[in-house]
Amino acid sequence: MAKTTTLKPWERVTDPNSFSALVALWESNYALLERLIPDLRKVPSGAVSRGDANCPLHLHSVHHERYTATFILTHRFPDKGEVPRLKVRVFFDAKAAQALDVEKGDFGENLYLQIQRNAMLNKWLDWCLEQGHGFWIRKDAA
Repeated sequence: MAKTTTLKPWERVTDPNSFSALVALWESNYALLERLIPDLRKVPSGAVSRGDANCPLHLHSVHHERYTATFILTHRFPDKGEVPRLKVRVFFDAKAAQALDVEKGDFGENLYLQIQRNAMLNKWLDWCLEQGHGFWIRKDAA
């Protein structure tokens, strides 16, 4: 059976290289992250999801505050290292998740580069969910 493709809100934006497209990507990234990490406010550090395809997904918490959290998501391959490796900043109140460069991540960088990086995060998160990945916090660990 053929897989049907449903356009995400960010894919329906009139100008895909606009700030509104970037904001739509942030919102879509947040929704995907909520599926991958059901309790985003309690991101576990050093967690590993095995998924269905035996391609471990690693999650490392960088910092956590009341309204934001920053963490790194990566696959680790013995022969290729960490690919991809993305730093992600989550804004709880805005329900947005921004893919940051590992070295820099300010709002002043090129809009087109931000859109590319966030679109990549969006597609990667979707793929990770399709592979059965997820980070759930055990009730006895809370």
